[in-house]
Amino acid sequence: MIPRIFIFVCLFLSMGTMSSYADILYLTNGDQVSGEFVEESKYDIMLETPGAGRIRINKKFIERRVKSQDVAQPLPVDQQAATKDSKKNAVNHELDLWESRISIGYSQAGGNTESNQANAELEIKRTTDLDQFTGKVSTYISRKDNKTDGKKFYGLLRNDRKTAKDGRAYYFYKMEADQDRYANINYRMTPGIGLGYWFAKNDNFKLQGEAAVGAQYTNYRDDTENNTDAIAAPRAYLESKLFGDLKLTNDVTYYSSFEDTDAYRLHSETALVNPMSEHVAWKVSFVDDYNNAPSSGKKKNDYRLVSGLDVSF
Repeated sequence: MIPRIFIFVCLFLSMGTMSSYADILYLTNGDQVSGEFVEESKYDIMLETPGAGRIRINKKFIERRVKSQDVAQPLPVDQQAATKDSKKNAVNHELDLWESRISIGYSQAGGNTESNQANAELEIKRTTDLDQFTGKVSTYISRKDNKTDGKKFYGLLRNDRKTAKDGRAYYFYKMEADQDRYANINYRMTPGIGLGYWFAKNDNFKLQGEAAVGAQYTNYRDDTENNTDAIAAPRAYLESKLFGDLKLTNDVTYYSSFEDTDAYRLHSETALVNPMSEHVAWKVSFVDDYNNAPSSGKKKNDYRLVSGLDVSF
């Protein structure tokens, strides 16, 4: 057994230079010895210490060994500063990848409800050289005679992955969820996958087309039988500058059942967007939801004229 006094001497002599000798032996009695590794045999390990020179320690007294490459060495001051700057730049770069937008407005509705509505929408995006993630939530609450008579909800999670160097071609997968009390929809889930292409993408004009397939599950608020359909869901998007910074946008998605071609619906949003500052824009939009096969007693068409502010941050 190694005398404890000998271990204490080795520790005392090597304490002043522990930062230079990274190999550390943790002993079974709770002590530790630091030094530069020299050699290892079947029975012991030899370390070079600055005070006691070379010492051998029997392996039966060693609980564990930390090798030099596993020990974090302190960096020079200039390198520490560079590391901090690098971490700060990495954080700033990550923040630059994210874009958020919130819309608040008021609208007049027609169709299954004819009343004023409060509108709110939140959208977040994270864009890199390879892909784009989008999360979106919107809600519309209508009131008539000072009472809430209905509401609509829409949620979207989507990821686009570029397949071409110029970024024009891409594939995507998405999940949509919505609720429409006006149209007797308790909730509707629509997952889908597809391909898309940017036919034009510049500051003055954008044109995008998509082809997608998916499934649509609809749960109704009344006794109407719930249903699941395989669907096609093509989409088109257009954005054009009119004059100055004023721009026109149009986003149209068509949902059609493979089993029943008469069971289709159309969602369209046409908007005029006028930037007021770098982060604030005034937006007037016309939103049309058409369902060719509504539930019993419901109208086919719901529409809203919305006016409000878009705030990006």
